[in-house]
Amino acid sequence: MTDLERNALAGGKANENSIENDLQKHYNTSGQKITYTIWLNKSGTKKADKCESWPEFCQWLQDLPPAIVKDDCKLIKLARFGDMRTPLRDNGDGTKSGNSLRHNDNVLEVTGIEGDYDNGEMTPEQAVELLERHKLKAIIAPIFSATPDAPQRAG
Repeated sequence: MTDLERNALAGGKANENSIENDLQKHYNTSGQKITYTIWLNKSGTKKADKCESWPEFCQWLQDLPPAIVKDDCKLIKLARFGDMRTPLRDNGDGTKSGNSLRHNDNVLEVTGIEGDYDNGEMTPEQAVELLERHKLKAIIAPIFSATPDAPQRAG
């Protein structure tokens, strides 16, 4: 039993509805901001830091134009990154790689969890229902290769 549930019971609120009301108040995110990073290139050398309310974030995702090719998709990470870059290295073929900001040692704060589900056994609507049943705030978005017959998504 969580402290929140114990406190609710100790306060004479022993029925399930009042515990649920307390949980709703405790986990209410209205007015809170979500911080995330948009990677401006696949190599992770350029980023844009964003901080928006949940409705603004959801609207931003909905307003993204469809990508013609996968490389045009926005790369989003629900985390805040610093300015520590990976070492620049020679690939042995005349090209170089590295200098990336997108690596674990550069994560300053995790602000959410991304998931990827693509085995097709659950619809997006079923995923929303399951998450809401467990009081988890989430957004379900199709991934680039999703089709009506194969509704793969990230969430």
